[in-house]
Amino acid sequence: MRRLTLSGLTVLIALACGGSPARSQTPVPNVRAVWVELMGSWYGGDVQQLEALLMRLEGLLEKAPDDAGKSHCHYYTGLAYRQKSALLSQQRDDLLTAAKHFEAAIELNSEFAEAHAFLANVYRMLIGSGNPDPAWFHRTREHREAALSIAPNNPAVLMLEASALIFIPENRGGDIEQGLETAFEAAGRFELGPQTPETEWARVHTWALIGTAYQREGRPREALSAFKKTLELEKNWSHIKNTVVPELRRQTEQLEKSEKSK
Repeated sequence: MRRLTLSGLTVLIALACGGSPARSQTPVPNVRAVWVELMGSWYGGDVQQLEALLMRLEGLLEKAPDDAGKSHCHYYTGLAYRQKSALLSQQRDDLLTAAKHFEAAIELNSEFAEAHAFLANVYRMLIGSGNPDPAWFHRTREHREAALSIAPNNPAVLMLEASALIFIPENRGGDIEQGLETAFEAAGRFELGPQTPETEWARVHTWALIGTAYQREGRPREALSAFKKTLELEKNWSHIKNTVVPELRRQTEQLEKSEKSK
């Protein structure tokens, strides 16, 4: 089994935010089961298994019964390529493939808010990978605005809006505090009522995003609390469990010692 050591949580959280298909989508048999299994391999950093499951997911496109089902499949295949790119440190080809699948999902259903949100996120990641196509800046803004217009209270859409605010530089419109506020709103909306089964995993990434924002602000206590909540929801996220949390515990202990010595 080939495993990859994850070197940076920033890339993971920027790419790994969850969502759900619009209610009008027609589920394709086995799509959710494959997706859940694929995310299990992602949490464990198992690239070989992820790639095998990705091939199975692509195969389900041929079995989609109608355009709504095809849109649903394109959405999840796009998500899978984004997850793969996170494990492999933002492989540009995988991000471009993800973008094509999200675009196909939107072409089949223009009101697919989550697909718009993820497409904007992928273009933002492509911009960050260097030598950007000038058109990507416009597309990022266009699809980000479309997602918020279609579903302003959707927690997955709010998650990705928070990610944008947290990771975009301040001189380009980023705002970590506003991003944190939006992420907490997303977390709260996940708790308000039942979500579709596909959204459950997104709650995990909401809390990981909150933890990452606190890390960027130099607030290890708050970050540790958020990542502990993340692990309560997904105990198998190996990078957070084995690297992030131990380091934050060390930082918190040092901070407490420093405060006591004053």
